Amino acid sequence: MSYNLTVEQQFGSRWVIDIAYVGNQGRFIPGNYNMNAAMVPGIGVNGEPYYLKYGTTASIELLPKETTSNYNSLQARVTHRFSQGFSFTSGFTWQKAMGYVSTGSGLGGFDNYIDFHRNYSPLSFNRTITSANSLIYAVPFGQNGRYLTHGVAGLLAGGWQISGIAHLETGTPLHFTDSGSSLNTPGTTQVPDQVGPFRTPKGIGPNSFWFDPSSFATHPGTTVGNMARYAYSGPGQVTFDAAAFRTFKVYESSQLQFRVDAFNALNHPTFNNPSTSHTDVNFGRVTGSGGGRAVQLAATFTF
Repeated sequence: MSYNLTVEQQFGSRWVIDIAYVGNQGRFIPGNYNMNAAMVPGIGVNGEPYYLKYGTTASIELLPKETTSNYNSLQARVTHRFSQGFSFTSGFTWQKAMGYVSTGSGLGGFDNYIDFHRNYSPLSFNRTITSANSLIYAVPFGQNGRYLTHGVAGLLAGGWQISGIAHLETGTPLHFTDSGSSLNTPGTTQVPDQVGPFRTPKGIGPNSFWFDPSSFATHPGTTVGNMARYAYSGPGQVTFDAAAFRTFKVYESSQLQFRVDAFNALNHPTFNNPSTSHTDVNFGRVTGSGGGRAVQLAATFTF
């Protein structure tokens, strides 16, 4: 079930502002429920119901368990309609997606069978803030422009359009795990205890920490740990894509377009989430990043 409420206001003849609340409720979201998960902590396979009956320790996921989800957001957009060779759109979203199952396809599983409600959390793809800003600009040169309307310079510089998209977003949630040896409960994922504030020096490199690992400790007893699922998020991302293109009329309805695209044009680094496995030597460190700048040239002939 989806719902929204939108307010739109036009300023002058070219500027439009939209502000909207957008939400949805998900019902009967299926998830793979392991019927052989241990329900008693600390006794290992002896807590698995089908081990006691039939001697099997394998997961038995036959009946999809129905769960719920919800999404709530505040969305705003500013638009400048195309005029005098210029158009601009800026969008901003403040949002939260909650539920039990994060997978986009198939049936997702669950982390906690001892206290099932702890599986309800921000979803793994949730980004609290996203902002997308785009523009198109037709250079004012050449036959149809205001400058260099004649001559070789106008012929070379005229007819080009420039576009750009700047995308900014906060990071995706971090999934903390621990060894599970002290919990000893097959089917349930142990998490560390949070023993201090979640501090993020945001260091990058083999000798730097993105978050402070001293804020976490392994719980010594047979409990899951107090760390909430997907409570914190990793590094955000900033990318800027740019393009320049020009279309030449060849004959009647035929035309040729030259285009150059620069993806991540400013070569801004996009870092992966830091390691969140408490048993990993790189716990708290970022050890990878996404791709850098890519430039693409293209020519398209239509007729």
